[in-house]
Amino acid sequence: RFGQLLALKLVVFVIIVLCGVFHEVLARRASELADGNSASEQATRLLVTARWLGRTSAVLALVVVFLAVALVRGLPAG
Repeated sequence: RFGQLLALKLVVFVIIVLCGVFHEVLARRASELADGNSASEQATRLLVTARWLGRTSAVLALVVVFLAVALVRGLPAG
Protein backbone atom coordinates (compact mmCIF):
# COMPACT_ATOMS: atom_id res chain seq x y z
CA ARG A 1 0.00 0.00 0.00
CA PHE A 2 2.87 2.39 0.80
CA GLY A 3 4.37 1.95 -2.66
CA GLN A 4 1.06 2.73 -4.37
CA LEU A 5 0.56 5.89 -2.33
CA LEU A 6 4.11 7.01 -3.00
CA ALA A 7 3.73 6.39 -6.73
CA LEU A 8 0.45 8.32 -6.76
CA LYS A 9 2.05 11.20 -4.86
CA LEU A 10 4.92 11.35 -7.35
CA VAL A 11 2.53 11.29 -10.32
CA VAL A 12 0.48 14.12 -8.83
CA PHE A 13 3.68 16.06 -8.19
CA VAL A 14 4.76 15.69 -11.83
CA ILE A 15 1.31 16.89 -12.92
CA ILE A 16 1.71 19.94 -10.67
CA VAL A 17 5.07 20.74 -12.23
CA LEU A 18 3.62 20.40 -15.75
CA CYS A 19 0.64 22.58 -14.84
CA GLY A 20 3.04 25.19 -13.49
CA VAL A 21 5.11 25.19 -16.66
CA PHE A 22 2.06 25.49 -18.91
CA HIS A 23 0.61 28.16 -16.59
CA GLU A 24 3.74 30.29 -16.96
CA VAL A 25 3.97 29.81 -20.72
CA LEU A 26 0.30 30.63 -21.32
CA ALA A 27 0.33 33.63 -18.98
CA ARG A 28 3.44 35.04 -20.65
CA ARG A 29 1.99 34.49 -24.13
CA ALA A 30 -1.29 36.13 -23.10
CA SER A 31 0.62 39.08 -21.70
CA GLU A 32 2.49 39.49 -24.98
CA LEU A 33 -0.76 39.35 -26.95
CA ALA A 34 -2.50 41.78 -24.63
CA ASP A 35 0.25 44.40 -25.04
CA GLY A 36 -0.88 45.08 -28.58
CA ASN A 37 -4.61 44.75 -28.03
CA SER A 38 -6.11 44.78 -24.55
CA ALA A 39 -9.37 43.21 -25.76
CA SER A 40 -7.78 40.36 -27.69
CA GLU A 41 -10.03 37.31 -27.59
CA GLN A 42 -7.06 34.95 -27.83
CA ALA A 43 -5.28 36.70 -24.95
CA THR A 44 -8.41 36.45 -22.81
CA ARG A 45 -8.78 32.75 -23.59
CA LEU A 46 -5.12 32.12 -22.72
CA LEU A 47 -5.46 34.03 -19.44
CA VAL A 48 -8.55 32.05 -18.45
CA THR A 49 -6.75 28.80 -19.22
CA ALA A 50 -3.68 29.95 -17.27
CA ARG A 51 -5.88 30.84 -14.28
CA TRP A 52 -7.48 27.42 -14.29
CA LEU A 53 -4.08 25.74 -14.49
CA GLY A 54 -3.01 27.74 -11.44
CA ARG A 55 -6.13 26.73 -9.53
CA THR A 56 -5.66 23.11 -10.56
CA SER A 57 -2.10 23.22 -9.26
CA ALA A 58 -3.32 24.56 -5.92
CA VAL A 59 -5.90 21.78 -5.54
CA LEU A 60 -3.37 19.14 -6.56
CA ALA A 61 -0.94 20.54 -3.96
CA LEU A 62 -3.57 19.80 -1.32
CA VAL A 63 -3.83 16.26 -2.69
CA VAL A 64 -0.05 15.90 -2.31
CA VAL A 65 -0.28 17.06 1.31
CA PHE A 66 -3.06 14.53 1.97
CA LEU A 67 -0.98 11.76 0.38
CA ALA A 68 2.07 12.79 2.40
CA VAL A 69 0.07 12.52 5.62
CA ALA A 70 -1.39 9.21 4.47
CA LEU A 71 2.12 7.88 3.88
CA VAL A 72 3.16 8.76 7.42
CA ARG A 73 -0.05 8.10 9.34
CA GLY A 74 -1.87 5.66 7.08
CA LEU A 75 -5.17 6.10 5.28
CA PRO A 76 -8.28 6.87 7.32
CA ALA A 77 -10.31 3.78 8.19
CA GLY A 78 -13.44 3.36 6.20
